[in-house]
Amino acid sequence: MNRLKHIATILLLAFLTGCSDPKFSDSNIQNQAKKITNLLDSNSIQIFHKWNFGIRGDYEIWTNLSTSASTEYTCLYQTKKDTSYLRFYQPYTFTKDFHCSLSFDTSKFWQFNIDMYQDKIFRITFVDNQGQDHVNDTSVAVEKIFTDNNPFDTLNKLSILKEKLGVIGIEYRKYIGEFIEFWLSPYDKLTYLPDNLNLNQNSQKFWLDDFNQGKTIRKNWNLHKYDKQRDGG
Repeated sequence: MNRLKHIATILLLAFLTGCSDPKFSDSNIQNQAKKITNLLDSNSIQIFHKWNFGIRGDYEIWTNLSTSASTEYTCLYQTKKDTSYLRFYQPYTFTKDFHCSLSFDTSKFWQFNIDMYQDKIFRITFVDNQGQDHVNDTSVAVEKIFTDNNPFDTLNKLSILKEKLGVIGIEYRKYIGEFIEFWLSPYDKLTYLPDNLNLNQNSQKFWLDDFNQGKTIRKNWNLHKYDKQRDGG
């Protein structure tokens, strides 16, 4: 398996620990699930055919999906007041979406960090294969670095949408089927089931059983409460 193929899921699992947060009460989960079904429809939900979401510490993890693992990339993103932090690992696929004036030497470096304050890049850090940071403090307008499409704008919009949905994880895996999973808590999953599920035959029984154990709360929407924490199967 590609080392980063399911990084969103793996890091989500690190976050999904037992909790007794009152926001995860059954009544709140029900209300949140209904809110999501009102916010998303068959068109607006398409954004999650492109992006998976998870959490690690203070960072949001956004994995961009495509038809092949070789063109996926993962971004870690967080914002604190006027400062935004971006981390990414696959620069050559990342820059297909966000053309960048920087050069990336993946023979020496494996992680790339770009920090922005009020639309100016103030720090660029490359992490080498020994884990050492190579820091360049600077002050340059973000459009000088990202000349066509600004990833900070894209990730901020995704973050705002995620906050409206109130979820801790989102996953779409085309190779399994056309459904999209929204984790509302470590135990509660809301699944969007399109009319054409197109389930992989090798895992079809597992997923049909999973959906049958949940309950339909609206056409195309299934809410499933687990006794134990789940990672989706």
